[in-house]
Amino acid sequence: MVSVREPDPRQALSTVERLPVDLPSPSPACLAVIEALIGDDDRGHESAGRANNVDDIVRRIGAEPMLAAELLRLANAANEPGQGETTTIKRAVFVLGIRTVRRVALQFAVRAAVADGRLPNELLGQFWRHALLRAACGELIASDVGIDADEAFLRGLLQDIGLLVLLHQQPEHATLWPLLAPLGPAERLAVEFEVFGETHVDIFHRLARAWNLPSVLTRPILDHHAAAADDVHHTVMGRVALAADAVVAHLAHAEGGRGTVDVRAALVGAGVPVNAIDERLGSIVRRAAQAADELGLSFEPAPSYEQVLRAALRLMLDVRVREQHSVKHLQRLLDEREQITEDLRRGQHDLSRMAYVDALTGLGNRRSFDETMTQLVEQARAGGLPLSVLLIDLDHFKAVNDRYGHQGGDAVLKEVARTLTKQTRATDHRARIGGEELAVLLLGATAPVAERIAEKIRVAVESLRVAYNGEEICVTLSVGGRTLTPTAVDVDTATTVHHLIQAADAALYVAKKCGRNRVTWADVEEI
Repeated sequence: MVSVREPDPRQALSTVERLPVDLPSPSPACLAVIEALIGDDDRGHESAGRANNVDDIVRRIGAEPMLAAELLRLANAANEPGQGETTTIKRAVFVLGIRTVRRVALQFAVRAAVADGRLPNELLGQFWRHALLRAACGELIASDVGIDADEAFLRGLLQDIGLLVLLHQQPEHATLWPLLAPLGPAERLAVEFEVFGETHVDIFHRLARAWNLPSVLTRPILDHHAAAADDVHHTVMGRVALAADAVVAHLAHAEGGRGTVDVRAALVGAGVPVNAIDERLGSIVRRAAQAADELGLSFEPAPSYEQVLRAALRLMLDVRVREQHSVKHLQRLLDEREQITEDLRRGQHDLSRMAYVDALTGLGNRRSFDETMTQLVEQARAGGLPLSVLLIDLDHFKAVNDRYGHQGGDAVLKEVARTLTKQTRATDHRARIGGEELAVLLLGATAPVAERIAEKIRVAVESLRVAYNGEEICVTLSVGGRTLTPTAVDVDTATTVHHLIQAADAALYVAKKCGRNRVTWADVEEI
């Protein structure tokens, strides 16, 4: 266990002046964009001629081609069908809005500053997920307490940049990230000071000056750890920032139990009503995922709040056991723990099942398909049985999504999945292996039998009329099939699986090339 000492805030301020001078920085053009978008907020408003001058903003964005390309891409992704393509920076700014452009520019600046390959992509992905969670948390709490939600979101994006820079300057410590992320704000600050000799707050002080960030964003970040001591002079914005840190640490913990009491206290301290805490925790992940779409970032969901709460109950029970001295109370608590353990065991079973099921269609997912196929190839060989695989692709499915939206596309996928289940045997394994890509594994089915089943599926789907918003959606599909005929030839299972899928995929390609809405079978060869 690492022994740590609390950093003295006065000592931390003095370390700012002795930090390394080679701080990462985006291009001057990118910094000029940030200056124009955010402006000098020390006077409590954006200065005239900066964020309010769209032409100036457009000119500065044009000097940073990569940022301009990112904004154009996001603007076109946000366009509704029929609106036409966004081809100018000025139109992109109007489509996205100044608020989103601010957020994109900030996260682009941070990405550009550490884009030299020193840090692994996995760590950078986790950093942005946590940054988005902080931003979403700050935005939602700000709405509760009546302060600027957009500023709170921006602070959340910036709040942990200092730690990213520390790891960027000392990449040999990158492996510490999974250990630092679940720590509470005060504990993590102490560990940073012990390992690096300074903290993310120290580094951020230098970055804020180098990047000319306004104090309305930086002051709450620089001061928010003072809230841990219940400083009466601490600002509301700082308490919101501290609560965001506590929430992310809470969600980052693998089982979610650690920090449950602290996170509730932090949210109450930031002004969230006690009766609204559970709802707020449940909505933060959803809002962060939505913000990721707006900013063009990928977002892997954190553990659900139900998982967090279940693990928290186990922790709270352990705490209560230590606090009770009566044998009678202890026995009752042990009985309760057994019940919770049983509930957790059942919950784990449900979660394990969910890991193999596609949430939209109820079919198996890609993981279940890969594992099941390996098992069935081995069973086919051991029992001398044929094994057929069908790879299925919905024809022109992008056009369905473009016309009816993703909800219409989801309705079609659900109906096709039900049809697939009806037209196959109970023993067959059905899976969704991609967006509009499906698959069926038929153990014991020869090529003629499997081909007949594939044709039944094709005809049934061609006859579908999926009702959606007062319209009927019609789709067709293409199928590529291949049958494995086991022989005495000793070929390893992995190679057999690869060849089988490769052959079925080639047959599917032929079916689509020849006009779609058809079944094509690969030549039956011994594998």
